[in-house]
Amino acid sequence: MSIDNSIKEQYSSNSLFKNFSHTKIIVCIICIIGFFFLTLFILNASLNKGTPARDSGIFLYIGNEILHGKIPYRDMWEHKPPLIFYINALGLLLISGPKLWGIWFLEFMNIFLSAILSFFLLKKIFGIIPGLLSTFVWLIYIEKFLQGGNQIEEYGLILLFSSLFLFYWIDTQKRRFLPYLLLGIINSLIFLLKPNLIGILLSIAIYIVVSKSTIKECKKVITKITVIMIGFVIIPLFVSLYFWLNGVFFDLIDQTLIFNFSYINVDLSKRVFVITTFLQRNPTLTLLFFLGILISIYLFLKRKDIDYTQLSIIKLSFILFPINLCLISLSGRAYEHYYLPLFPLLSIYIALLVYFILIQLQNVSISKIWHTAITITIMILISSPQLLFLLNRNIEEKIIGKNFQIRWFFFNNFQEHQETINFIKKNTQVGDYVLIWGAEASLNFISQRPSPTRYFIQYPLFTLNYSNDTKFSEFTEEVETNNPKIIIDASGSTIDQGVSKNAIVPPIDADKRKAWLKHKNYSPEGLDYFFGYVKKNYEDIGFIENKKWRIYRRKIDNQS
Repeated sequence: MSIDNSIKEQYSSNSLFKNFSHTKIIVCIICIIGFFFLTLFILNASLNKGTPARDSGIFLYIGNEILHGKIPYRDMWEHKPPLIFYINALGLLLISGPKLWGIWFLEFMNIFLSAILSFFLLKKIFGIIPGLLSTFVWLIYIEKFLQGGNQIEEYGLILLFSSLFLFYWIDTQKRRFLPYLLLGIINSLIFLLKPNLIGILLSIAIYIVVSKSTIKECKKVITKITVIMIGFVIIPLFVSLYFWLNGVFFDLIDQTLIFNFSYINVDLSKRVFVITTFLQRNPTLTLLFFLGILISIYLFLKRKDIDYTQLSIIKLSFILFPINLCLISLSGRAYEHYYLPLFPLLSIYIALLVYFILIQLQNVSISKIWHTAITITIMILISSPQLLFLLNRNIEEKIIGKNFQIRWFFFNNFQEHQETINFIKKNTQVGDYVLIWGAEASLNFISQRPSPTRYFIQYPLFTLNYSNDTKFSEFTEEVETNNPKIIIDASGSTIDQGVSKNAIVPPIDADKRKAWLKHKNYSPEGLDYFFGYVKKNYEDIGFIENKKWRIYRRKIDNQS
């Protein structure tokens, strides 16, 4: 019996869904329960503890507007594909009001089910110990990349792991079309979340073509790719039809395609910066990637200690690694959540590392229990910094306090911007228009005060090769028509990380705006009328948020 088969028999089962021994069933149930509580600890450590982050606030605002009958792209400008908005609408529908419990539940289910998929997939390929330890390690490290949660890439995790699961199904089963069709459908959902998350689909397609490259297999390859494409286009066609019937299709194309081509128009040095930033910020994960790649190459060349499915997943990782790097660096921005698509690949490399350690320990004359104990100890030591951080955070912010009372105040407290929120609520009524000049849409969402314009974030007005006088005029006319009671200048919070050290949106204050213009290659003269309108109709009443944001109040309200 080969070493790899010996390990898989010791630490795996004959099937994911049948022929379990009672012991293996119990072990798997214990693992699932463990992942359940570990996911709770992760969410308790970082998610929904303060005001939603910039992107999350945008998604929540649009999701809330959808529940009030609004349509994305027509009533709210945003360059992300539509699925994330409807996920947020669903979360808010589950628990109504400006609270995030419904969102929290969706995030929990997404991460928890991703862990379950990861565990069972890697267990089947490498054995139960590699599957367990790999899932444990990537799960505790994912907390670093959630940035408050409710991120696009976060919701993509379950779809990415599902794609890997379907790859395993395609590679090991003889069924004709179903897994290929499902792969296309799942990746169409990924595309509707964020197009540059489809690295696994591209890698699987390349794998299918390369591994079946003979003339005899050519017809089968074309059929398989065609079935994938059929699945891939079904849902986007219905989505496009929906927006077409509502007269929004061309807005959808303008915002999600044309704008994004301008958004990713960055130098190669910025894309390299994204990769080097990950390496610098995450030495432990960099080490795991490096070891995983080395072990993959070693096992691929040696081919003695791996079976067919392990060889297949190694080949796929060779294709996926460079594609993932290209896709995550496309925008030139180094936001932490942009790195989340690396985690399915990381899970493979960690499982390979654990598997390789078990192979080496087979040559040591100690019992199997010691093999497992030594391997677990090594992986815990590698991940100990992040593990200790999570433990410390959960001790500090334990959900259950004295007398077993649940400490709900840790969630939905929004303390970060509470001063601004209180000011808005005190000086306006629910439904009154409030313009946030910048990108802090969470203020509109939490206060339940809508934006007077569909440009509730003003990025498109200051994006080269996209902004124009038509958009300037539309923005100004909407603001003038709806006449917001308050304008909050939060432009100082619109730094474009990794691309520019200056704010994307200029200050409303004329003197500060002049300083902003010195660092830009263009002057948005089309917005001069807006700045004049603010000067004429609004009164500067001072700063808020530790003097970061300036507040302008409508003069007519001061006179009444």
